[in-house]
Amino acid sequence: TKLPKDFEISVEDVDYNCNKLTFDVCVRYAPQGTSNMVIMQVSMPTGIVYSWWYANGRNAGVKLVEPSQANTLVTYYFDTISNDRTCIRIFAYKQGKVYDTKDGFIQVFDYYDTCELFSGIFDNFLMKFSSFFFYST
Repeated sequence: TKLPKDFEISVEDVDYNCNKLTFDVCVRYAPQGTSNMVIMQVSMPTGIVYSWWYANGRNAGVKLVEPSQANTLVTYYFDTISNDRTCIRIFAYKQGKVYDTKDGFIQVFDYYDTCELFSGIFDNFLMKFSSFFFYST
């Protein structure tokens, strides 16, 4: 998905099988050169939690991975993002049956300019990402 500003985000290889969910989040800095420090937050849909068992140490280019909110939100810190795509493999699993489920989201923003936020919605029923937005405050 091409966003109106500096980043391109795509979600690929989504696989929802039984109680496991895996997908790749790919980010690319669209202008020539490299970005400043970048933060990417991935919020899981209701009832799905991030799996640390499979994920630790598998994502090149990530400076720090920070879980929060009972492993339903994961924050990735990158020193920089370049013109080459940087992809993060996400491993998650269904924790239990949930009624009135809420969608998840992906947010990408420049660490030094948090006024510009790129966000995508994870459709909990279709198990796919859609609707990427650019927000500026």
